[in-house]
Amino acid sequence: MTARGIAAIYVLQRAQEESAHVAHALARLRATADQLILVVEDAAREAGYAILETSRADRVLSFVDLPGSILTGYKLGLAALRADGGPPGALILTGSHVFGPITDYADLLERRAMAAADVLALYWHDLALDARLTKTRN
Repeated sequence: MTARGIAAIYVLQRAQEESAHVAHALARLRATADQLILVVEDAAREAGYAILETSRADRVLSFVDLPGSILTGYKLGLAALRADGGPPGALILTGSHVFGPITDYADLLERRAMAAADVLALYWHDLALDARLTKTRN
């Protein structure tokens, strides 16, 4: 794997350990990131789900008596990166709550770099279906 200066934290929420989108996202992240941290519920670790091995994560962390939220998972992952000297450069924060990627992560990061952006927040949303944005649906 070529060093790209990319780290990723993926938070796997309860009851999604065997979801196809999780396996797909983790495979794509592993192909892109130099460092991949997977954060899971304690129960998932104890159950020994296959995704814990097939993700090929550099580190697997568990919530250990903390609320199993996305933000708590990011906090744990960031603390682990900090303990290792910090992220190598770009940092991807994602998890099983995101259905994707819909394109290569490397392409997204290249676009971020071209725009000189410090943050790239991906959010897939069909505006035509959002009732908050159309008068006829309110």
